[in-house]
Amino acid sequence: MPPKKFKDRTKKQKDKLVNDLKELETYLKKELNIQIYLHYGTLLGAVRENNLIPNDDDIDIAYLGKAKNKKEAIKEIQEINKKLEDLGLLKLIKDKWKKKGYALGQCFVYSLDKKNSFDLYHTWKDGGRYICPHQDDIGLVKDYFPLEDCRLGNHTFKIPKNSKKLLFELYGDWETPSQTKTTKKNPFKWVLRKSIS
Repeated sequence: MPPKKFKDRTKKQKDKLVNDLKELETYLKKELNIQIYLHYGTLLGAVRENNLIPNDDDIDIAYLGKAKNKKEAIKEIQEINKKLEDLGLLKLIKDKWKKKGYALGQCFVYSLDKKNSFDLYHTWKDGGRYICPHQDDIGLVKDYFPLEDCRLGNHTFKIPKNSKKLLFELYGDWETPSQTKTTKKNPFKWVLRKSIS
């Protein structure tokens, strides 16, 4: 198991992680017609440094679902996660994730060789608003889509357009590196948890 934070991992380990992410992106597009994009700390690292943030410890990706409200989002999350499970890509860390994680808007997916895993967030549109499962409404869909390209390590990935605006909504002063991992400006709310309780 590699050290937790990216600053403690070798260049070879980080390169493999990014290569695995690129392979997963291609696979999910082919198998599930899902276009993933970089999100949270991984988006921040790509936009600010074209690299992984040294003090981060995971890769965050998202996809924009077809759902138009929370009820539809929960159903779609369950369907996508079932497909991921059938493909052998769904990684469940604890039993509670198996019971509730399907509808929380976040799951953990393996790389194709199962040597790495990534945090996958389901996002959706609701009345023209961009909804993230942990922040709820963080702006207009038209502010962030269509997606555009950005470098992360040796590969190009998709990111929301106006990513600097999105990063400000999530982190406030995202341009100044921080020693802590937090979404201070817009803390996690787990907006779907109460919908399934």
